[in-house]
Amino acid sequence: MTGTLRYDRTVGDTGTTHMSKGNDLIQLFEDLKKQAKNILADDWLGAAAEAFDTAQQRWNAEAQPLGDAHVRAGHAATQAAQNAFDTDNRVRGLFHV
Repeated sequence: MTGTLRYDRTVGDTGTTHMSKGNDLIQLFEDLKKQAKNILADDWLGAAAEAFDTAQQRWNAEAQPLGDAHVRAGHAATQAAQNAFDTDNRVRGLFHV
């Protein structure tokens, strides 16, 4: 293999971003619900509220696996970054300058 391995923490940042985005997917619908309740106030009752809750449950059920995938990708990216640093530090010991 030829070339230079250059690492500027972007991989680690990408991993962290993926992990936070996984959680953001679930929070998105909860934020929408809070906004709707604030707008509708006392009218947030009955069938409309039940329909929203049902839609939110479906959203969460479908978003959860996607969020989990984001978290796994984030962990893999941060682990790859750590592996690169660890390998670089081990190899550094081979050169006695």
